[in-house]
Parts: sequence; structure tokens; C-alpha cells
Amino acid sequence: MGRTGRVGFRRGIAGLGMLAGIAWAAPPGSEDPPCAGASGKLHSNGGGFVALSALVEQGAYVGPAAQVCDQAKVYELARIEDRAKILENAQVYGSARVGGDAEIFGSARVHENARVGETARVYGYAHVHGNASVAGMADISGKTELAGNMMAFYRARLEAEMVLSGDEHVFFRGLKLPGFARRWAPSPLGRSPTNH
Repeated sequence: MGRTGRVGFRRGIAGLGMLAGIAWAAPPGSEDPPCAGASGKLHSNGGGFVALSALVEQGAYVGPAAQVCDQAKVYELARIEDRAKILENAQVYGSARVGGDAEIFGSARVHENARVGETARVYGYAHVHGNASVAGMADISGKTELAGNMMAFYRARLEAEMVLSGDEHVFFRGLKLPGFARRWAPSPLGRSPTNH
């Protein structure tokens, strides 16, 4: 059977899987199997793929193109949307939302009302909570903690051991800043630097 036939068969099975909770289809334009081919099933709340080794509570939402893999945990009222992936030993819980093409992995935690989206990555032992938001191509790693109303976006790259809390906006424009933070106060054009 040709490649086209196989994809059609896979999508047909996925349609049945929504009813039976046993199959998943890659998002349109993608041929990669979910969770690198790990065994799993569709989550009853949203239809996203959950590896058998992962834990997702019934009240949590995993959207139809989202994946929860490895030993990751998603619980309480957390939402994994779009093509987001929760991998390795990461945890998402509370009312947190992860969407877009974001990835949470390592031993990272995202919880309370935190939001992670677009192509952002949170990993290592990073901890995003409160009303903090991570978006754009931001990379949050190491033992970084983002809390309060902090926003990390654009090309922010935060790593090492730092705690950022409050109402700041952080958008580092591609700088790698191990162990300290330079903050940019919001301005109409987003260009006015202030050091705190």
C-alpha cells in the first residue's frame, strides 16, 4: 500500500479512536507518530494523545493535536492545547494552559494560572506559576522561577538559578543570561531598557 493509503487509513482509525479512545492521528502535515511511537491512547477530555506511561487526570484537557509523553503529568484543570507537548517528567496542573507549539520537558512545572504558548520551551527544573506568561521563542530553563505577573516573550532566554516575580516584561532579544536578569520596562515601542 502506498504512503497516501497508509495516511488515509491512519486518519480513518483516528476517527474511530475519538469514539473508542484507542488511536491518534498526527496533525495535518506531520508524519511523526505521537510521543516518538510510544504506546498510548486518546484522552477522553479533548482527544489528545497520552502515552501509557504518562498521567493525565480526567478533568484536565488535552486537545486533539496535543501530546503528553514519557512520565509527564497533567492534572487538575490544566489545559494542553494546539500542538503543545508535555514530555519527560514535566508537570502541568492547576488552571495552567500550554498551547501553540510550546514544549514543557525535563522536570519543569507549570501551574496555577500560568500560560505558555507559541514556540516557547520550559525545561530543566524551571517553574512557571502564578499569572506568569511565557511566549514567542522564549526558553526558560535551569532553576529559573517565573511568578506573579511576569511575562517572558520574544527571544527571552532565562537559565540558571533566578527568581523573577512581579509585573515585569522580559524580552532579552536572544541574549543568553546565566545567573542574572536584565529587565526591560515596557514602552510604546518596547525599547526602553531599565535595570532593576
